Amino acid sequence: MTKWSYDYNKKISADIKNFWKDMVRVKFNGAYNPTIIDGWIVKFFPDLEGNFPKVYDSIDLNKVPNQIISCPVELKGYLNGCASIEKYNCDFVSGFYGMSQDEKTFNVRPVIGYALVVDKKESAPLSENDKKDLINKYFS
Repeated sequence: MTKWSYDYNKKISADIKNFWKDMVRVKFNGAYNPTIIDGWIVKFFPDLEGNFPKVYDSIDLNKVPNQIISCPVELKGYLNGCASIEKYNCDFVSGFYGMSQDEKTFNVRPVIGYALVVDKKESAPLSENDKKDLINKYFS
């Protein structure tokens, strides 16, 4: 490798490193503030009012939309399609859960997923007597 190519690649490596270091910064006005982020990544996120930040703006983390959303779901178990035997209050959640890294290449990628979460406090299967009553009512 020639000195020229070494110096050139060294400069590119430094530029790439600085590019990624400037993606997210948690320093604002010279002081550390964990509730405010700045850096070029903030240009991709509107706040909760739908306003996009301007160049060199920062974002209060409380104004960044949640990356995991949920909606309530009522899950019912049916007996041969006729009678509801069990009812569960659930939440369907979906979004960005984190990241994973390839062990060989060290590439990082987002992990996007979904889940159905059962609220055990409010959900309870019917008792055996209630199940028997339903079976007798519809199949006797």
